[in-house]
Amino acid sequence: MTIKHDSEGPRHVHECTDCKPQHTPTPWKVEGPFLERSIFGEKDLVTRLVGTDPTQASNAAYIVRAVNAHEELVETLKGVKAWLESKAIVERHPEAVAGFNHWTHEIGNLIIKVEGR
Repeated sequence: MTIKHDSEGPRHVHECTDCKPQHTPTPWKVEGPFLERSIFGEKDLVTRLVGTDPTQASNAAYIVRAVNAHEELVETLKGVKAWLESKAIVERHPEAVAGFNHWTHEIGNLIIKVEGR
């Protein structure tokens, strides 16, 4: 347990050295006028994009869409990978073994990449 000093004053904070940092819970949303787009979690500001770049609103929307879809995408990929690995279809279609092995491998690599492992 450590003492953290911030705008609320000193307070005790539990720090876990083995814990993986958690991101702001989803869903996230975009708010703000043209020159300043803010991305919020349930109640916390996640980040703010400031500038005159006309793609800023699209970038903010893209970030939020990706974050909000992340967990569902990973779970779907894991389900598809498990289904492919069951080999139920391969047993009925032995000529498809190479394709199934390729896509199972590709999906596994994508899951690792998306989960940041």
